[in-house]
Amino acid sequence: MTDRRSPQPPRRSVSLVHGLAVPPRRSSPESEAPPTRPTHPRVQARGTRRDDIVMPGEQIRTMIFAPEPTRAAWIESELSRAPISITIQTGRKVRTVVSALVRDPEPRPKVLIVDFDAVSPGELLELHTIREEGWAGRLIGLGTVTPELSESLGVDHVFTPPLIRDSLLDCIAGTRHAAVTVAMPLIPLRDGSK
Repeated sequence: MTDRRSPQPPRRSVSLVHGLAVPPRRSSPESEAPPTRPTHPRVQARGTRRDDIVMPGEQIRTMIFAPEPTRAAWIESELSRAPISITIQTGRKVRTVVSALVRDPEPRPKVLIVDFDAVSPGELLELHTIREEGWAGRLIGLGTVTPELSESLGVDHVFTPPLIRDSLLDCIAGTRHAAVTVAMPLIPLRDGSK
Protein backbone atom coordinates (compact mmCIF):
# COMPACT_ATOMS: atom_id res chain seq x y z
CA MET A 1 0.00 0.00 0.00
CA THR A 2 1.16 3.49 -0.86
CA ASP A 3 0.71 6.48 1.33
CA ARG A 4 -0.88 9.25 -0.74
CA ARG A 5 0.02 12.00 1.62
CA SER A 6 2.14 14.86 0.46
CA PRO A 7 5.71 14.96 1.77
CA GLN A 8 5.21 18.67 2.65
CA PRO A 9 4.12 19.64 6.16
CA PRO A 10 0.58 21.02 6.56
CA ARG A 11 0.15 24.75 5.96
CA ARG A 12 -0.42 26.83 9.01
CA SER A 13 -2.39 30.04 9.12
CA VAL A 14 -0.58 33.32 9.59
CA SER A 15 -2.29 33.85 12.94
CA LEU A 16 -0.93 30.56 14.31
CA VAL A 17 2.58 31.16 13.03
CA HIS A 18 2.84 34.68 14.44
CA GLY A 19 0.74 34.10 17.53
CA LEU A 20 -1.90 36.62 16.51
CA ALA A 21 -5.55 36.31 17.44
CA VAL A 22 -6.58 37.76 14.11
CA PRO A 23 -4.55 37.47 10.91
CA PRO A 24 -3.00 40.76 9.79
CA ARG A 25 -4.94 42.75 7.23
CA ARG A 26 -3.41 43.67 3.98
CA SER A 27 -4.57 47.18 3.22
CA SER A 28 -4.94 48.54 -0.24
CA PRO A 29 -5.79 52.10 -1.29
CA GLU A 30 -9.28 51.10 -2.40
CA SER A 31 -10.08 49.34 0.88
CA GLU A 32 -9.19 52.44 2.89
CA ALA A 33 -11.85 54.57 1.18
CA PRO A 34 -14.95 55.03 3.33
CA PRO A 35 -17.98 53.16 2.03
CA THR A 36 -20.55 55.43 0.42
CA ARG A 37 -23.68 53.34 0.87
CA PRO A 38 -24.32 49.64 0.41
CA THR A 39 -25.32 48.92 -3.13
CA HIS A 40 -26.31 46.00 -5.21
CA PRO A 41 -24.11 45.30 -8.28
CA ARG A 42 -26.93 46.43 -10.59
CA VAL A 43 -27.31 49.78 -8.86
CA GLN A 44 -26.00 52.59 -11.05
CA ALA A 45 -25.68 50.10 -13.90
CA ARG A 46 -28.22 51.95 -15.96
CA GLY A 47 -29.77 55.38 -15.84
CA THR A 48 -28.02 58.68 -16.17
CA ARG A 49 -24.99 60.06 -14.45
CA ARG A 50 -25.79 62.72 -11.89
CA ASP A 51 -23.32 65.21 -13.32
CA ASP A 52 -24.67 65.00 -16.86
CA ILE A 53 -28.42 65.11 -16.46
CA VAL A 54 -29.39 67.30 -19.41
CA MET A 55 -27.77 67.85 -22.77
CA PRO A 56 -28.08 71.30 -24.34
CA GLY A 57 -31.50 71.76 -25.92
CA GLU A 58 -32.93 68.69 -24.20
CA GLN A 59 -36.00 68.72 -21.98
CA ILE A 60 -35.84 68.05 -18.25
CA ARG A 61 -38.21 65.22 -17.50
CA THR A 62 -39.54 65.56 -13.97
CA MET A 63 -41.68 63.17 -11.95
CA ILE A 64 -43.74 64.55 -9.05
CA PHE A 65 -45.04 62.41 -6.20
CA ALA A 66 -47.08 64.70 -3.95
CA PRO A 67 -50.35 63.16 -2.72
CA GLU A 68 -51.37 66.41 -0.99
CA PRO A 69 -53.03 68.70 -3.60
CA THR A 70 -51.64 71.97 -2.20
CA ARG A 71 -48.04 70.72 -2.39
CA ALA A 72 -48.58 69.31 -5.87
CA ALA A 73 -49.99 72.67 -7.00
CA TRP A 74 -46.99 74.52 -5.48
CA ILE A 75 -44.53 72.23 -7.27
CA GLU A 76 -46.32 72.59 -10.60
CA SER A 77 -46.50 76.39 -10.26
CA GLU A 78 -42.77 76.52 -9.46
CA LEU A 79 -41.84 74.45 -12.49
CA SER A 80 -44.28 76.16 -14.86
CA ARG A 81 -42.36 79.47 -14.51
CA ALA A 82 -39.10 77.86 -15.60
CA PRO A 83 -37.15 79.57 -18.37
CA ILE A 84 -36.05 76.11 -19.49
CA SER A 85 -38.08 73.27 -20.98
CA ILE A 86 -39.45 71.00 -18.24
CA THR A 87 -41.81 68.08 -18.82
CA ILE A 88 -43.88 67.37 -15.71
CA GLN A 89 -45.22 63.88 -15.01
CA THR A 90 -47.31 63.23 -11.89
CA GLY A 91 -47.44 59.90 -10.06
CA ARG A 92 -50.41 59.28 -7.78
CA LYS A 93 -49.03 56.03 -6.30
CA VAL A 94 -45.50 54.89 -5.46
CA ARG A 95 -45.96 51.89 -7.75
CA THR A 96 -46.54 54.30 -10.66
CA VAL A 97 -43.47 56.35 -9.75
CA VAL A 98 -41.22 53.28 -9.54
CA SER A 99 -42.53 51.98 -12.83
CA ALA A 100 -41.98 55.32 -14.60
CA LEU A 101 -38.44 55.67 -13.26
CA VAL A 102 -37.02 52.18 -13.74
CA ARG A 103 -39.31 50.02 -15.84
CA ASP A 104 -40.77 52.25 -18.53
CA PRO A 105 -38.87 52.64 -21.81
CA GLU A 106 -36.59 55.61 -22.37
CA PRO A 107 -36.76 58.56 -21.98
CA ARG A 108 -37.39 58.33 -18.25
CA PRO A 109 -37.72 61.20 -15.78
CA LYS A 110 -34.34 62.35 -14.48
CA VAL A 111 -35.64 64.42 -11.56
CA LEU A 112 -37.99 63.13 -8.86
CA ILE A 113 -39.71 65.52 -6.46
CA VAL A 114 -41.32 63.82 -3.44
CA ASP A 115 -43.51 65.26 -0.67
CA PHE A 116 -42.15 63.18 2.22
CA ASP A 117 -44.70 64.54 4.71
CA ALA A 118 -47.49 62.74 2.82
CA VAL A 119 -45.66 59.42 2.32
CA SER A 120 -46.43 56.44 4.56
CA PRO A 121 -43.68 54.14 5.91
CA GLY A 122 -44.77 51.35 3.57
CA GLU A 123 -44.55 53.70 0.60
CA LEU A 124 -41.05 54.75 1.71
CA LEU A 125 -39.91 51.13 1.62
CA GLU A 126 -41.39 50.72 -1.84
CA LEU A 127 -39.76 53.99 -2.98
CA HIS A 128 -36.32 52.57 -2.16
CA THR A 129 -36.63 50.24 -5.16
CA ILE A 130 -35.83 53.14 -7.50
CA ARG A 131 -32.25 53.16 -6.23
CA GLU A 132 -32.05 49.37 -5.90
CA GLU A 133 -33.09 48.96 -9.53
CA GLY A 134 -30.59 51.47 -10.84
CA TRP A 135 -32.28 54.87 -11.16
CA ALA A 136 -29.47 57.39 -10.69
CA GLY A 137 -31.39 60.62 -11.21
CA ARG A 138 -31.77 63.59 -8.91
CA LEU A 139 -34.15 63.27 -5.92
CA ILE A 140 -35.54 66.44 -4.34
CA GLY A 141 -37.61 66.18 -1.17
CA LEU A 142 -40.23 68.41 0.44
CA GLY A 143 -41.03 68.27 4.14
CA THR A 144 -39.32 66.50 7.00
CA VAL A 145 -36.60 64.08 5.91
CA THR A 146 -34.36 62.39 8.48
CA PRO A 147 -30.63 62.15 7.73
CA GLU A 148 -30.89 58.35 7.63
CA LEU A 149 -33.69 58.48 5.06
CA SER A 150 -31.82 61.08 3.06
CA GLU A 151 -28.73 58.85 3.01
CA SER A 152 -30.56 55.62 2.15
CA LEU A 153 -32.62 57.16 -0.66
CA GLY A 154 -29.89 59.45 -1.93
CA VAL A 155 -31.92 62.65 -1.51
CA ASP A 156 -30.02 65.50 -3.12
CA HIS A 157 -31.90 68.46 -1.66
CA VAL A 158 -34.65 68.96 0.94
CA PHE A 159 -37.06 71.90 1.25
CA THR A 160 -38.80 72.38 4.58
CA PRO A 161 -41.86 74.59 5.14
CA PRO A 162 -42.40 77.46 4.67
CA LEU A 163 -41.85 76.84 0.97
CA ILE A 164 -40.48 79.96 -0.67
CA ARG A 165 -41.33 81.04 -4.20
CA ASP A 166 -38.71 80.11 -6.82
CA SER A 167 -36.68 78.01 -4.35
CA LEU A 168 -37.44 74.74 -6.18
CA LEU A 169 -36.81 76.37 -9.53
CA ASP A 170 -33.47 77.71 -8.28
CA CYS A 171 -32.53 74.23 -7.05
CA ILE A 172 -33.21 72.68 -10.43
CA ALA A 173 -31.43 75.53 -12.20
CA GLY A 174 -28.50 75.08 -9.81
CA THR A 175 -28.05 71.50 -10.95
CA ARG A 176 -26.84 72.73 -14.35
CA HIS A 177 -30.29 72.38 -15.92
CA ALA A 178 -30.37 76.05 -16.84
CA ALA A 179 -26.69 76.46 -17.52
CA VAL A 180 -26.31 79.11 -20.17
CA THR A 181 -22.98 80.41 -21.35
CA VAL A 182 -22.92 84.18 -21.55
CA ALA A 183 -20.13 85.85 -23.46
CA MET A 184 -18.40 88.38 -21.23
CA PRO A 185 -17.04 91.52 -22.88
CA LEU A 186 -13.31 91.97 -22.72
CA ILE A 187 -12.13 95.09 -20.95
CA PRO A 188 -9.00 96.43 -22.61
CA LEU A 189 -6.02 96.93 -20.34
CA ARG A 190 -4.93 100.48 -19.88
CA ASP A 191 -1.55 101.20 -21.20
CA GLY A 192 0.44 103.30 -18.72
CA SER A 193 2.52 104.97 -21.45
CA LYS A 194 -0.26 107.28 -22.67
